[in-house]
Amino acid sequence: MKTSLLALLAFMFITHFAKAQTCGFDELYQKAKQDPSTQRQMLDINAAIKTKVQSIRNGTIKRSAVPGTSMDAPGANMVQTANGWAYEVPVVVHVVYDGASNSNNPSDAQIKKMIDDVNGIFGATNSNFASIAEGGVDIPIRFVLAKRDPNCNATNGINRVDGSVLPGYSDYGVKYGSATNGVWDYDIKTLSRWPNKSYYNIWLVNKITPGNIAGYANYPGTESIYDGTVVRTYYATNGGNTLAHELGHAMGLIHTFGEVGMGNDPCVAETDCTTDGDMVCDTEVSKGYPNCTSGAINPCTNAPYAGVQYNIMNYGPCSKLRFTAGQRDRAVAGLLAGRKSLLYSLGGKEPDATPVLKPMEAPQSNLFPDNIGTNAGPTSVEIGNLLFGSSGYNAYGNKDYYLQQFCLSPIGIIPAAGSTLSVTIWGNRQYVKAWIDFNNNGTFESSELVMDTRTPQTTTGVFNYTVSNQVLPNNFSDVVRNTPIRLRVRADRNVIASTTSALAYGQTEDFAVMIESSLPVVFSGLEAKIINSALLVKWNTETERNNDHFEIEVSKDGENFKTINKISTKAKDGNSSSAISYEFTTSSSNLMGANMGWIGAVLGIALVLIAFTRRNKLVRVFTLVAVMSLLGATSCSKNGSDVNLTNEGKLWVRIAQVDKDGVKSYSKVITVVKK
Repeated sequence: MKTSLLALLAFMFITHFAKAQTCGFDELYQKAKQDPSTQRQMLDINAAIKTKVQSIRNGTIKRSAVPGTSMDAPGANMVQTANGWAYEVPVVVHVVYDGASNSNNPSDAQIKKMIDDVNGIFGATNSNFASIAEGGVDIPIRFVLAKRDPNCNATNGINRVDGSVLPGYSDYGVKYGSATNGVWDYDIKTLSRWPNKSYYNIWLVNKITPGNIAGYANYPGTESIYDGTVVRTYYATNGGNTLAHELGHAMGLIHTFGEVGMGNDPCVAETDCTTDGDMVCDTEVSKGYPNCTSGAINPCTNAPYAGVQYNIMNYGPCSKLRFTAGQRDRAVAGLLAGRKSLLYSLGGKEPDATPVLKPMEAPQSNLFPDNIGTNAGPTSVEIGNLLFGSSGYNAYGNKDYYLQQFCLSPIGIIPAAGSTLSVTIWGNRQYVKAWIDFNNNGTFESSELVMDTRTPQTTTGVFNYTVSNQVLPNNFSDVVRNTPIRLRVRADRNVIASTTSALAYGQTEDFAVMIESSLPVVFSGLEAKIINSALLVKWNTETERNNDHFEIEVSKDGENFKTINKISTKAKDGNSSSAISYEFTTSSSNLMGANMGWIGAVLGIALVLIAFTRRNKLVRVFTLVAVMSLLGATSCSKNGSDVNLTNEGKLWVRIAQVDKDGVKSYSKVITVVKK
């Protein structure tokens, strides 16, 4: 039975590729790189993926989703597998069946097996592909059929639509490239499409014209109306290789032969393996359809094939296919750089009660609803564990001027000491405003404004732009804690007058957030003084939980803070239920442990002393001489911990508490007292 199954799989694979059944990715990718409207975005996403790969390789971010460790996507959806933890991506499968002939309608069981087969290939556990022991590699990404739809109704992640309502579908299926018969890709996807920032969309179709195309996928960063994978049902539901290949493209993988390298095409020239060819360094240069015979010569290297003939992202009939370690890192980087919002979507979770928020006045409709070529509105909102991506209000048919994102995005948990709100826009310079209904009274007061900015003028090389601002609940009155409250984010090319005013071209998005009441560390007795030309900071902690260290921060304006020293916790293992006292002075013994380096710390303290010893000219002179000597001796650039005070000697201090996971909480801000 097993022999027969393997023979059948081999036959199908040979039929797929040896008879010119190919992937349509290359043409889409080349067009996106050459089209002026998308060229910049392709350059940006490839640069972002390259940076993520470098960070993975040097250990700056974790390769896999390991709970409780420092990684690029903390709090992301993840699942434990046979090889460890993996990121979990919710998918929806749109079955575009032919109602005229009642065909191309695979069963739910077939589709579930299709997803299982793909996960086995990504995890190197599918018996028809190379295991880890056989040289296979586990890409820590798994796909799960959606369990809730965009309206928070329960679903099995399979959506069936009749494609025969579109003229030409029954006979020709999807029209690809220069084909004249069939239905356009856009029209097929418009029949059934779920938000691509919350679900990965897969369309199973009866045919693709011309007939040599088995499927195609879009690269990370593709516009929402085009994004996703289209694949012929026959190939998708027979072994999983075709769909795994396309999902590799969806995560940022290129064919091993690059964008050319087929037939009589020249071999790809790889001067830099991180930017040329498939942009992966452990896949040798080759052409498609390599020779599977042992010892066969690779015409691009004039040496025996070194493994590329077994690669899933190649074409050919070889057995025991696999990904490489380099492709693993690039796929994870592609997910994190181009599809990160999928990792925070609740689409793969069973539906539960949506947050019950106080009713709020909705914004007015846009002034220019049909002028959608301006590409305005937020495309990503992040605060705490909430990271939500959307398409904004743009030229590609997204005309939702107001969205309440309560179903597919988690409640954003804001620590009691605060968090950073980040909003990303793209394409055009925009005004961005955000409010939080801190007192939960169903009205945004002017005092509840937490972001008010305008992105800088975009320049060549800038496509996306992110603005950030700290949200510090302790600075607001009557804050309701441990209860879902409303966050409203608005972005537009024109000035935003209020929380409900009509935008010109932009978009408004509402989210649920919740402010915690318990701090990892409870501060008390915080005081800061200048005594005898030295800065003295004291504080107590009533309790500590998972604490690692404190950072002393100073500011000349009460808003922009610089770190001048770091002090480790006194609590055993970072936990204590008893009061502990801490003290910091500007003595050299304390400065030796400064987090930003001793030179920067000395400079910072020197500037503090200059500002606070205006009556002691001798001290100021000696201080200036010391600073100049230090700068001359080191020839260093200015360290980030210096505090260049110019505000009549005023100084503010706060304590940053850093837990073992690197998360920061802050004390209140106090003014330094001069004795």
